[in-house]
Amino acid sequence: MRRALANDGTINVSDQEARAVPDEELPVYTVLVPAYREPEVIAAVVASVASLDYPADRLEVLLLLEEDDATTIAAARTACAGTPVEIVLVPAGEPRTKPRACNYGLMLSSGEFITIFDVEDRPEVLQLRRAVVAFRRSRADIACLQARLSYHNAEQNLITRWFTTEYDTWFQWLLPGLVATGAPIPLGGTSNHIRREVLWDVGGWDPYNVTEDADLGVRLARYGWSVAILDSTTHEEANSDFVNWIKQRSRWYKGYLQTVLVHIRSPRRLINDLGAKGAAGFLLFVGGTPLLAMLNPVFWGLTALWWLNRPSFMAELFPAPVYYIGMACWVLGGFSLVYFGVANARSSGKPQLAFSGLMVPLYWPMMSLAAIKAFVQLVFQPSYWEKTTHGLFQAGSVRSDQPPPKQNTQPLIAPESSLARGQEAEQAVTAVETASPPTGRHQSRRRRITAARLPGSGGSRAEHCVFFGFLTLYIVVGCWLIFGQHSVMGDALSRVANANYVLYSREPKLANIGFVWTPLPSLLFLPFLPLKHLWPPLVEQGLLANIVSAIAMASSTRVLCGLLSELHVSRRVRIWLTVAFGLQPMIIWFGANGMTEALLIVFLLLAIRRLVRWTANMNPRHLMAAGGFLALGYLARYEVLAAGCAAMALVFALSWCRSPGGRAQRRRAAMVDALLVGGPLMAAFALWAIASWVIVSHPFEQFSSVYGNSALVQKGGGNASTDPSLLAMQWLILTPLLVPVLVAAIFLAVRRHDVSLVAPVGLLSAVLAFQVAAYFSGSLFGFLRYQIVVVPMLAVLVGYLYRQNQPIAVILEGRRREWLAGLTAAALMIPGILTSGYAAMMKPEFATEEWNHVRPAVLASLGHPQPVTGSYNGAFEIDREVAAHLDARRLPPGSVVVDSGPGFAVLVASANPRQFVITSDRDFEGAVTDPVGHNIQYLLVSSDHSQHDEVAATWPDLARSSASPFWAEVDVVFASHNHPKTHGWTLWRVRSMP
Repeated sequence: MRRALANDGTINVSDQEARAVPDEELPVYTVLVPAYREPEVIAAVVASVASLDYPADRLEVLLLLEEDDATTIAAARTACAGTPVEIVLVPAGEPRTKPRACNYGLMLSSGEFITIFDVEDRPEVLQLRRAVVAFRRSRADIACLQARLSYHNAEQNLITRWFTTEYDTWFQWLLPGLVATGAPIPLGGTSNHIRREVLWDVGGWDPYNVTEDADLGVRLARYGWSVAILDSTTHEEANSDFVNWIKQRSRWYKGYLQTVLVHIRSPRRLINDLGAKGAAGFLLFVGGTPLLAMLNPVFWGLTALWWLNRPSFMAELFPAPVYYIGMACWVLGGFSLVYFGVANARSSGKPQLAFSGLMVPLYWPMMSLAAIKAFVQLVFQPSYWEKTTHGLFQAGSVRSDQPPPKQNTQPLIAPESSLARGQEAEQAVTAVETASPPTGRHQSRRRRITAARLPGSGGSRAEHCVFFGFLTLYIVVGCWLIFGQHSVMGDALSRVANANYVLYSREPKLANIGFVWTPLPSLLFLPFLPLKHLWPPLVEQGLLANIVSAIAMASSTRVLCGLLSELHVSRRVRIWLTVAFGLQPMIIWFGANGMTEALLIVFLLLAIRRLVRWTANMNPRHLMAAGGFLALGYLARYEVLAAGCAAMALVFALSWCRSPGGRAQRRRAAMVDALLVGGPLMAAFALWAIASWVIVSHPFEQFSSVYGNSALVQKGGGNASTDPSLLAMQWLILTPLLVPVLVAAIFLAVRRHDVSLVAPVGLLSAVLAFQVAAYFSGSLFGFLRYQIVVVPMLAVLVGYLYRQNQPIAVILEGRRREWLAGLTAAALMIPGILTSGYAAMMKPEFATEEWNHVRPAVLASLGHPQPVTGSYNGAFEIDREVAAHLDARRLPPGSVVVDSGPGFAVLVASANPRQFVITSDRDFEGAVTDPVGHNIQYLLVSSDHSQHDEVAATWPDLARSSASPFWAEVDVVFASHNHPKTHGWTLWRVRSMP
């Protein structure tokens, strides 16, 4: 799906291009139409094929009928009169399958290209011409073009709605995604256009396979041929009857299983032909589809059993790694299928199917039933072709899967030319049916997949230089902060500690990541935690957080540069503007210090970039990408929720105004568009809240927990004097010219009717509004970092002023003036650079954290006497001392109880983390209230910590070091040495009971 979003690999041929080819230059094209017991739909397919825009003298249409199918032959004789369609009678034989009939038609064909249409098909009239043009301008290794398939009776009932949603998703997303990855393509059963000589070379169709199309796609790949997707649609009739649907789907699943069994007879040859990646993709996609559908009821039953009873054998059956992988597949996979169904309803112009896309999980049990039936039939009737009834959409259709009534008339005879050609080909058909697999001489040819990218998605050389330049800068500054100035941000280190608990604790589990902070930062650290055995400072001093923030902030500069490029800002101006943004002191600071502001900025800019693209072409794929970035942003910072709500409102309004149709159609399209951009965010919000509620009995720990921001603000005395001027001054400090630039940008946007400006202004303003509301509600400190989004807002707004054809750009147009344009654009950012640096050094009332961290580091590097007044640097030296002291004792697991809220720095610095009983352990509460009964040896209690300490709260005398319980005695006291950010620790020994 991801590859399909970035590159759908579809070949587009316009109407003008298709009609531009002179008739005399078109090749002979063969169309095969196999039919069996289909008298009620023959007339429709003959009319559809006859309406194709292709010269009659170069169109060869063969209607393939079984010679004993008298009813269909009679209907065909009537329908084909006066048309270029030729009736071909297929000799009786076994197996009586569609591919056997197609092989017979292949023997009779003379076209350069060949395609198949089923009897219920309604191909687009220019499809053959489009295919010819596509073949001529494609690579030489493209042997097959698969046209898209859809259904004309999508709204007949709920089954047809589900079926259409599934089919459209398959051909709009899955197959193009497989093409982009270079995997073997399971072709559709119709509208696949193939070079005839290649089809003959690979052996035609397998007459014993009931999904001959999928098998042919794999064989083409094994011979080294490629498949591409043609942007032309053939409409079919969707099965509207439950029983008929089960018959058709079970045949498809059985054919997929047949295809896998045939091709894995020689696994070594399969891997040699397809490569390891291609073979894995084939087995997972073709084999996994029916297999998982068959096993899904087992998984659903186990899940229900776990929620109802939680039997002990389940934990043994699914150990933690398997459980987490399965949970991720269930949640992410299930959501993706539902979400892409809704997205496809919009992208295919059928927003009325979006609701059925949301209900698609109810469709999955039908798939499981069909898969179970397919497996049974594979064992007992492997080549039995279970006939699908067509024509159900028309009233009074005949059940054509029943045997035809006996006829008293003489057998009908095909045209004389058909009989003659049939006699010539009758002996050759067996050779095609038994064609051998490709030999080694075919295997040297490999597919060459070239991916067309979205505009600007790959990035220019300038963007790469910007990224790596700032990445180097931020990492160097981060290392200088940690190793040179001992400046470690507590929030950054606590997130590294949360990740560390998942793998390195007494009870390792994913829930140890906690539910107060957002999970994404800690999840990003998980893969790199084992590297601490090679370089301990990565975890002990939180360097992992600094590296991640450096990558995120460097990515922000690259995304900003790309966004400015798409806004048609000149190269020199966007480089100067991006450099000015990246060198802003607060951007450097938060790119290097390990905090999550960098993740906030990069995800907001990515979402804004996609929304700006969407305003240009209304392509729903951009909404999907923007929704994904907003969901990731929410999992990194909670305030992105406000940006997501703003995005949904803006998209709804713009879609309502710009969509065609009546009021109902516009409303439906606007709702689906809003769902596309907000769906991933809503899913992330709901899943995170549900996980928190299930595990810690509350959905919003950030606001309710004693460890959350609200509790910290209240413990620190609250925002007793919430001053609106504080926020206004912080905005002025970061971006003094924001207001005039914003006014100018809005004026020019209104004058030029440019709606794209609402994306950056709307999303970033929503984040600021969230911060303001949280500050005045007493849930947030008045720190400067909470207003940092005004910096990228100013950079983007300046870019809008310098867009192509804007007054400033016109005045400064020309190579000689381009330098001046770049300098003036950067100059609009320079006042913020100066005022931010000044506030960090001189104004603690506006930049508290920066004054306590940046100022001491700068002064120390300039040789200022140490320690610098108010410095928070070196705050965790005592914690590392405590960890080293306990490690030296080599205590057994579960010996020391400590609240991981204030104790995260001790825990992350310890080489023996299993010695601690921490907050997320199941026996933590019991160990705190009854340390003697739980065989605890020590209690580690903090004093004067800004965060809640459950041990100190339970035993306040221990925190005050006053009269202690009879079972406790002081072992070691670790003093804070009057450091403004450091708290002391007391290690209490627990006396054993006599």
